[in-house]
Amino acid sequence: MIGSLQTALKKHEKVIGSLASILGTVMFFCF
Repeated sequence: MIGSLQTALKKHEKVIGSLASILGTVMFFCF
C-alpha cells in the first residue's frame, strides 16, 4: 500500500513540481 503510493508519487513528481512552479508564478504576479 505505502510502497505503491510512493511509486505513484515518484511518477507524478515532475508533474506536481511543474504545477507548483506555475502556481507559484501566478501567485507571484497576482500578489
